[in-house]
Amino acid sequence: MHSHHDGPDFEYPEHEHPVDMAHVILEGSMTIWINNEKITVVKGQIIRIPKSCPHCVQVGAEGCTYVNAVRI
Repeated sequence: MHSHHDGPDFEYPEHEHPVDMAHVILEGSMTIWINNEKITVVKGQIIRIPKSCPHCVQVGAEGCTYVNAVRI
C-alpha cells in the first residue's frame, strides 16, 4: 500500500490493472467510470476495481489523496 495525491481535476484515461485494486479516499474525491457506471467516492469511502476491468478517473475540484491497495 502507498498513499498518492492527484491535483484538482486530474484525469486518468481509460486503463486497466493486472491485479485487483482498491482506493481508500483520505481527502477530496474522485469519480470513476467502471462497467458503464459513474461512481463518485469521497473521504472515508473505498472503491474496489477488479483486475483487467477497464475504467477511467476524474479527480474532484479539490484534488484527491488516497491509498492504493493491491491484491496480487
